[in-house]
Amino acid sequence: LYEGMEQERNYAAAGNVLRKLTGAGIPVIVLKGLVIRELYPYPYLRAMCDFDLLVKPGDVREAGRIIEDSGFRFDIDDGKETKYLHEIYGGIDLHRKLAPIGERYENITGLEEQVWENATAIEVSGANVLALCPLDCALFLVIHMAAHIISSGFGLRHLCDFFLVADRYRDEIDWDEFFRKAAEFHVDIFAKALMRICLELFGLELPDCCLKTA
Repeated sequence: LYEGMEQERNYAAAGNVLRKLTGAGIPVIVLKGLVIRELYPYPYLRAMCDFDLLVKPGDVREAGRIIEDSGFRFDIDDGKETKYLHEIYGGIDLHRKLAPIGERYENITGLEEQVWENATAIEVSGANVLALCPLDCALFLVIHMAAHIISSGFGLRHLCDFFLVADRYRDEIDWDEFFRKAAEFHVDIFAKALMRICLELFGLELPDCCLKTA
């Protein structure tokens, strides 16, 4: 009960920041938990310790100023995202890129532009923002888990997120296109492994192309 109340309190705080960003004319794509929580039986079951937001590179400085004016303090910038912390609420990861930093991702063209073109309008905690389309969302989750498994591993929450997206949007995602894009990031085999795990653990039903061995 306490955890649920804390999650809803943090969700409301995220909405306050999002309304300020959009009110300043800054387009925002919300990532991961802020969107996927709606796929869980009860949204507060999707625990979050921070909020992931994607803005265009040209909006990073102004977005950061608004976030800091909202009571968050700068923590670190790794070139891909800027982290902000708060004494009470969850932190904010302000992304300017979706792909992790590394040589294997440098030759991928048009990714950032494509996600903005494909993004869909949604409401999050009273704010009118954007979300990744189902295909881009599933791909981003796979890339995110792949990056995590290299550094420290990923948890059951990540796997549940991916399962819920793949299950909810199984008929809307062009899975051939999904695997074509996954191959550009060198995560297509990893994606198939994740799907097999979801098949065995959760009974995930997907087209045959998703389960073919590499």
